[in-house]
Amino acid sequence: MTSEKIFSFTCPKCRHTETIPEYSAINPEESPELKERILDGSLFSFTCSHCGFSALIRYECVYADPKHKLLIHLPEDPDHPDLSREQEYPGYLIRRVSDPNEMMEKILIAEEGLDDRAVELEKHLMEEAILSEQPDLKIQTMYFMPAEGGYHFAVLTEDGFSGSVPMDRNTYQRIEKEVLPELSAEMKASVIVNAAWAAFASASLEETGE
Repeated sequence: MTSEKIFSFTCPKCRHTETIPEYSAINPEESPELKERILDGSLFSFTCSHCGFSALIRYECVYADPKHKLLIHLPEDPDHPDLSREQEYPGYLIRRVSDPNEMMEKILIAEEGLDDRAVELEKHLMEEAILSEQPDLKIQTMYFMPAEGGYHFAVLTEDGFSGSVPMDRNTYQRIEKEVLPELSAEMKASVIVNAAWAAFASASLEETGE
């Protein structure tokens, strides 16, 4: 069930105060327009009607998708998440994310019917390949991005968007069939699946010789 409340927000630039909605829970079947606002980046953004200043707004939010049995939890404080929010949806696959962009990516991966663990492991391999050719490139993150004719990874550096590289479906399928089954139970059960998870999983597999 989608849950909304209105709160006051003061623009940090001009100090103008206005009311904006906050969604502590989103059901995309009930509120498809909110799902689209997550995907276009507008749900967690604020633009002051007085001076035009724009900023990201972070708040506690759970995205509960009945179709995919997927719960994406964006905690207000990533270091102290409210675990009770995740326990409200038994039987759902739980993913805890650190920012709205991660939430967007998890939605896109689910919509394509892909396993986010295999996607993250392929991103890790792709980042290593890129850095082997461009060791001075300062990659901050990579995001899964559906595109016409296939999937891509958007590459973001400290200078912003650096371009995109194609995701190889054969590599994805190999990871899904051969690598994921070899992960430890702890890694398989992790609710946090991101670049750090992929790096740790990859290192663990190398240690065991997989």
